[in-house]
Amino acid sequence: MKSVGRLIFGVYILLFFSLPALAFNSNTDQELIIWKKLALFIASWIEQVETNFQYTSNTPQIIQNGQTYILQFSKINPESIVFRLKKTPDSYLGILEYDEVIYQATSTDLNQLKNTTCYPVKIRRLTEIFHYTNQGWQ
Repeated sequence: MKSVGRLIFGVYILLFFSLPALAFNSNTDQELIIWKKLALFIASWIEQVETNFQYTSNTPQIIQNGQTYILQFSKINPESIVFRLKKTPDSYLGILEYDEVIYQATSTDLNQLKNTTCYPVKIRRLTEIFHYTNQGWQ
């Protein structure tokens, strides 16, 4: 999980320097600073969300349904992460969208279950909105 967080963080560091001009029309220094703060906040937020999943690939949930065992866990698809900066009359909003993917594997043999390939069975598109204050993103 830590390597995924570092990867996401690295991607946002690159975005940090390459995309701020595309995020909004006005390129003021203040907006550039707010954009960079948003990128860092989002990277940290995504890592926190992944850390807080109850069931991960390292600690999956195992359910018995009759003679079948089901292994299940959640993960964020890093390729699905999109965020935007919007200016409001009083401040700024950060809008984050990402996919939470539920993976499952099934087997009739509990010992073989962890060696079985997991497949995505459900995708939830999530949107989160953050507000900017002088103290930062909330």
